[in-house]
Formats: sequence, C-alpha cells, structure tokens
Amino acid sequence: MSARPAEKETHGSVALSWWARLQGNGSFKGDAGSRTALARADTLLALMTQPAAAELFSKLPAEYRPRFEQVALTAGVLAQVRENAVSRSLGRHLGALRPGSDSRVMNPHRFARLLKIAEPELLLGEWRRTVHLLGRTMPIIDLAETLLDWNDRRKQRLVYQFWGFSEPSSLPSS
Repeated sequence: MSARPAEKETHGSVALSWWARLQGNGSFKGDAGSRTALARADTLLALMTQPAAAELFSKLPAEYRPRFEQVALTAGVLAQVRENAVSRSLGRHLGALRPGSDSRVMNPHRFARLLKIAEPELLLGEWRRTVHLLGRTMPIIDLAETLLDWNDRRKQRLVYQFWGFSEPSSLPSS
C-alpha cells in the first residue's frame, strides 16, 4: 500500500501560517520587528526589501507563485491585521450590516471604489484603510488569496458575498 501524497497547501493557507508566525500567540511572542517594518513600509518597493515579504514569497509553491509585487502587497496588508476572522468570507465581512443598523460595515460606494483599483500601489493604501475600518479583524486566507490573485473573477465573487447573495456555480473567467 503506497502512502498518499500530501495535499498541496493553498496560497491562503501558506499566508495564514506566515501571518500566524508574525503574530505569535500566548506562548510564542511572534515577530514584532517584522510586523512593524511591514506596517511602516509605504510603497511596494519598500515592502519588497523586507525579509518577511521575501519569506512569504519563498514559501509559496513555485509552480503557481504570483509576482513578487503581489506578494509584497499581500504582506503589507496582512501585517495590519491583528485577528483572523474565520466565521465568514471576505466579501460578507465587508458587507455585513452594522449591529442595530441598516448600514453596512463598508459603505457600498467605498466598496465599488476599491473594486475599480487595478494598480498594486494604490491597492496597498486602500486595503490597509479597509483593514483598519474593520477593526483589524479579517479572514486571512480569503484576504490573502484575493490579494495574490486580484482579478475580475475575484472581484465578482466579492460582490456576490458583499450583498449576501449565493454565488453562481461558475463565474465568468477574467
């Protein structure tokens, strides 16, 4: 009987492990220096010079590895997150109704503006502001996979989730 090959990790699960190492937990302090350096880096080039961003890039499977700029963007945004929200998807997290209100956590106009951004440098600032808007609590795996693969298909999925709609079985390719 042969051993079953290990399943490949997704980009999101690799990013979650990387983020958890930076954050630490009750028994492990984490890497506050790297978190701070990533959080203070204000451009993609500055992020690309950070060892922690290079570490994330090197941990991603080589055959499906995104461009280093996308990985640096992801590292710079994830460094702002303090808590992993595993209870709902990224889009549902952004579009959740505020308790006791008819307004959404993220204003629909701001959400639409975010989806229009194509330039990674501009995405960095807008996603960092979004993380802070949501109290620095985000679903790490979904956020990482979205940032690493920012395309029309991902954006469409976010729109369905934002409004609380069920996603169709297949979304058009980007």
